[in-house]
Amino acid sequence: MDTPSTYNVILGRPTLNKFEAIPSTVHTKLKFPVGRDVREVKGDHEDSRKCYVDGVHKASRKREELMNTLGGVRESIDPDTKKPRVMPAEELLIVQLKPSQPGHITRIGSGMGEALTEELIQFLRKNCGVFSWTPEDLRGINTGFAQH
Repeated sequence: MDTPSTYNVILGRPTLNKFEAIPSTVHTKLKFPVGRDVREVKGDHEDSRKCYVDGVHKASRKREELMNTLGGVRESIDPDTKKPRVMPAEELLIVQLKPSQPGHITRIGSGMGEALTEELIQFLRKNCGVFSWTPEDLRGINTGFAQH
């Protein structure tokens, strides 16, 4: 990716396994075998923290810019946590995906225009099988492996 990042490289588990590498975020180290030796790459906690904070600030500014271009940031107070929470920039339409199932609803933005809105609703209804409404809808997942 050609984008500024707080990381020099992002390695997934398959790649780490292929390299026989052992990462430690706590110690900001990566150990890996080279021949008969074990080498390590050391990070710096202070630099990591600065990069993380910079990344969070940049993401926050981008979010604010996006929300402003969509019509402004709207906030309300979450009744449970008593903290501000961001609200959608536009009113949401409730879409009944399965007429025979009253609980099978989703919400979509209202600012797309009538034709696009209808096209999206038809698409969602046609593909409503990808939504999981109950645990029984999650077929094929062994509960011994993963369970919410």
